Amino acid sequence: MASDINVTVFTGRVVANPEARGNGKTPVASFAVAINRSVRQPDGSWTDGVDFVDVSCSSGVATLVLKKLHKADNVTIHGRRRSQLGRSRVRSARVSA
Repeated sequence: MASDINVTVFTGRVVANPEARGNGKTPVASFAVAINRSVRQPDGSWTDGVDFVDVSCSSGVATLVLKKLHKADNVTIHGRRRSQLGRSRVRSARVSA
């Protein structure tokens, strides 16, 4: 299977400080990102909306995320998307703060 088919890139703000989790051998960081968007209404007017995406990363990226990212920081995510029961999650992410 080609690895370039499932690529996700987005920019948003960190919702809360990243949390460390995992089994202790490989660091894992998880956090949520809020992404602003404009939504056109049926009457032609525009309103603001927001999407929330859960992000998980591991190894060196997780270590960097846990040290550098904080609530309300701007962040750009480049990774692979995985959906579970209607929730969007990005795995194997590279993060630019």
